[in-house]
Amino acid sequence: MTDSQAHMITIGAIASAHGVRGQFKVKSFTASPDALTDYGPLQLADGRQLSLKIVGHAKGLLICQAGEVGDRTAAEELRGRELQIARSALPETCLLYTSPSPRDRG
Repeated sequence: MTDSQAHMITIGAIASAHGVRGQFKVKSFTASPDALTDYGPLQLADGRQLSLKIVGHAKGLLICQAGEVGDRTAAEELRGRELQIARSALPETCLLYTSPSPRDRG
C-alpha cells in the first residue's frame, strides 16, 4: 500500500454493468446510500476519477452513470473496483467504522 492509498477511504464498490449505455450498479458504504455523490468525484485505485450521477435504484444498489464511462464494455471493466475519496474530504466530525479487508490479512 502506497502512502497516498493509506489516506483514501473506500465508500462504495462497483457491482456490475447495467444496460448498454455505460450505466453500472454500485454498492454504497455510506450511511445513506445516496450520499455517495456528496463528496464530489470519486477515485479508483488506479487514480482515475469518476463523476457519478445516481439515475436509479435496484435491489439495494445504486444505478449510476459517469461521463467517463461511455458504454457497457467500459462499465464491465469497472466491475469489482472500489470507489474512494481522500480522508481529508470527510468532515472532521465524521465517524468511520472500519473492519479489516481480506487483502489486509497476512
